[in-house]
Amino acid sequence: MREVINVHVGHTGAGIGEACWELFCLEHDISPSGVKDCSLDYCSEFTSFFSESSNKFTPRAVFTHSDNFQFKDLCTDNHSTEEQIRKQAENCSNLQGFILYRSIKSESGSQIGSEVLERIREYQKCVFDISVFPDINGSGAEVVNAILASRSADCIFALQNEAIIAICKRNLDIEQPTLKQVNMIAAHFISDLTAGMRSDEYSTQMIELSQYLVPRPRLNTVICSRAPVTSKIAQDLFTSQSISKLACEPSQYLIRCNTRNTTHFAFKVIYRGDVVPKDVSIFLNHIKGNRTVQFADWCHTNFSAEINQSKIKFFEDSNMSSYMICLLFQHLVKMYRKIDISYTFSQVNYIH
Repeated sequence: MREVINVHVGHTGAGIGEACWELFCLEHDISPSGVKDCSLDYCSEFTSFFSESSNKFTPRAVFTHSDNFQFKDLCTDNHSTEEQIRKQAENCSNLQGFILYRSIKSESGSQIGSEVLERIREYQKCVFDISVFPDINGSGAEVVNAILASRSADCIFALQNEAIIAICKRNLDIEQPTLKQVNMIAAHFISDLTAGMRSDEYSTQMIELSQYLVPRPRLNTVICSRAPVTSKIAQDLFTSQSISKLACEPSQYLIRCNTRNTTHFAFKVIYRGDVVPKDVSIFLNHIKGNRTVQFADWCHTNFSAEINQSKIKFFEDSNMSSYMICLLFQHLVKMYRKIDISYTFSQVNYIH
C-alpha cells in the first residue's frame, strides 16, 4: 500500500473535494459515517486514500481556505494547514505523493495553493496538481496567476469550467448546469485518474504516470478528455471503439483547446469497465495508421493504454450513463500559446 494525501485549497478545491470523496465512498462502499460494508469484497489498496481507525475510514485529506467561516465544516485554519499535512504524512507508512485541488485563476487557489505546493515539495514526493484554469474571456490577473502557478507540481491536469459546462449542455441536455454538476463531472474524471491507485488488481503509481506524461520538468501540463459523458438513454449507442474515437474530439476535452495539427509529447488512454483488449489494440493501431496524433521527434514515448475493469459508480442524482468509460491524456502546451496571444503586448490589452 502506498498512501496519497489530498490537499484541497480554496472554494474550488473544497467543492471538487466534496464531490470526489462522496464518489470515492460510493465506489468503496463506505457510508457517510465512515463504516465500510463488510459483506462485500474487501480491497486493501483503497486505504491509500483512506485511513482506518476504530473500524472507521476517514479520507487522507486536508481542506484549507482563506474564508474558513464559509467552509468551517471542512477547512482548517491557514496557519494549521502545514501542521495538518505533517500529521497526515506521519500517519502514512509508505507515502507516494500528494494531489492538490485548486483553481489557479483565484487569489486563494493561486497564492495559498502555490505556498502549499512549496511546503509539500519538501517531502520530495510526487505531486499532482488538478487545477481549474481561467476561461477564455478571463481577466488579465487570472492569466498571470495561471502562468505563475504552473511551476512546482510534477504533473498538472488542466480543467476549465467553461469547457465542462459546454459538455453538460451538449451531451446531458442541461440548460443551466450548476456548480455542483460541474464538480460531479470533475469528480468522475479524478475517479478515473486515481482508480488504479485505489485498486489491488490494477496498481498504478503516481511517479510512473508522471514520468510517462512529462518528458521535461517544465512541460508538465496535461490536457484531458473523457468519454462518453452522456445520458443513460443514449448509452446503448456507443461501442468501445466509438468511445475511443469520441475521446479524441476537442469537444470532449475538459479544457477549451484544439489539438489538431499540433505536436504531442505523450498519449495515454485509460479504460474503465467491461472493455475487450482487442478493441483497445484496434483503436491504437487506427491512431498510428492514420497518424491522427503527431509526436515530437525527440520524444521517445508514444502510446500507452490501461484497462481497469473495476466497477464504476455514479452519484445518486446523476443522469450520466453507467456505460464503460475511456479517459484520454494528451500532453501539449498549445493552450499556453493561446493565452499568450490573447494577452500579448501586440493586442494592446490592459495598457493604461
